[in-house]
Amino acid sequence: MKPAHKRCFKAVIALLLALLLCTTVSGASRYKLGSEYTAGEQFMSIRLLGTLSIPDDAVNSIKVNELSGLAWDEDEQLLYALSNRGKLYHLKPEFHEGLLVNVRVIAAFKLRNRYGKKLKKPFRDAEGLALQQGSNGKKGDSRLLISFERKPRVAVFDNNGHELKQLPLPRPLNDTASYESDNHGLEALTVHPQFGVITTPEIPLPATKGTTLYNLAGKQWAISRFPVPDNAIVGMETMPDGALLLLERSFSSIFSPIVISLHKVQLGDECLQTPARKPHKVCQTEPLGIFSSSEGWDIDNFEGLAHHQGNRYFMVSDNNRFWLQRTLLSYFEVMPHVESAQESTVPNW
Repeated sequence: MKPAHKRCFKAVIALLLALLLCTTVSGASRYKLGSEYTAGEQFMSIRLLGTLSIPDDAVNSIKVNELSGLAWDEDEQLLYALSNRGKLYHLKPEFHEGLLVNVRVIAAFKLRNRYGKKLKKPFRDAEGLALQQGSNGKKGDSRLLISFERKPRVAVFDNNGHELKQLPLPRPLNDTASYESDNHGLEALTVHPQFGVITTPEIPLPATKGTTLYNLAGKQWAISRFPVPDNAIVGMETMPDGALLLLERSFSSIFSPIVISLHKVQLGDECLQTPARKPHKVCQTEPLGIFSSSEGWDIDNFEGLAHHQGNRYFMVSDNNRFWLQRTLLSYFEVMPHVESAQESTVPNW
């Protein structure tokens, strides 16, 4: 989903955002790019390992913008990036001494249906990305799982963006009337070794008692959320220990801070939802990193998340095809949590 400012008149937005950037971020930025970036700094449980700005130059005549999903292919040594305008990109990240120092976009494709026709509105609004068969030692058999927002569904694609099949959704996800709106569909998904494909809407379904994660077999887990206005789950990844890493974004308006938060969620039977279990219990949730523009973090609209190796991850931002925003690719490591003076506080709304 696009932040609220995209629905406003762009000239007014440009002026107000420029004023906001001058007034809300005091002092030096804590999220520098390129050679100015202080890689290796640990903030809460997140060790920052490099951030790069990806230009929107065209590849295969397709511009690189509005990235909303990521997935790492160990066999192909590729980072796949997904656009909510129905585009798929192949990225080659480059590292030096464990830090992200460069990334190249080497290929781009338009998502196509099973008949070879490119996806069009409203069926192209791709948001979540996960991978199957990407670390089995075989090249050429990777399968991309993509979740869609405006027409909620999960489908399987090859790594050139051709649809192979659609996966059935459980209740209540299979009913479009269950969603808050047509722009609050299936934003994030992951493949879990025990529970299979797990997904969730960006905004909880109105009929639920709170935020819920769903697997395609019909299981549901209740989770707690970071308590800030307009908070949305925009990314999800499975961690090596079986927990889930959630990427949440809060961006209510240009007058409020952007807040990007990373949370670790432990799935368990105690928070598995059943009709007989009342009141519902929520899964254990641990904050790993909370980054607010009001605290000097030069961040953007992060929406995509991908596990790389060990406890390291990629994160990417959606620039909304808006000239004041950037496509940022960030690389970080989840570390044991250490209480320190760097702890973030919830923004004062």
